[in-house]
Amino acid sequence: MAPTNSRSQGHSNAPSLPDPLLRVQQVKQRITIAATALQAAQSGDKAPNHENKPKPKRIQRKRTKGWRMPEGAIYVGRPTDFGNPHSLIGSTPEIATKLFEEHLLSEPGLLELAIKKLRGKDLACFCPLNQACHADILLRYVNRGRK
Repeated sequence: MAPTNSRSQGHSNAPSLPDPLLRVQQVKQRITIAATALQAAQSGDKAPNHENKPKPKRIQRKRTKGWRMPEGAIYVGRPTDFGNPHSLIGSTPEIATKLFEEHLLSEPGLLELAIKKLRGKDLACFCPLNQACHADILLRYVNRGRK
């Protein structure tokens, strides 16, 4: 069981770590989880060589009449399993994207599921292409080590 910060728990008898040490411990744990997920995904990757396939990219999903999502692209916005739970209200795309990255690395099983379902696919979201987007984070993590 990981030590908790007594200030956040409201218990006087709980072990206490200074906030910076607790943060370092949490980051190390997230890195370990991410590394384990990537190793598992890479060792189980029996897919054919993807050298001739274009690099997966982010697609801006649109509501305009006649627009169709490209074949094989996967929508990763809300309310999918891969949607960013962090709102832009009172925030910026960069902050919401960083919070999503922390969510992806700390949520048990989410990175493994993303690798399994999204690897090698174009990802679609409503974010403008010239803005930071959680789909960029997904693309980076799920396609690491992809040949």
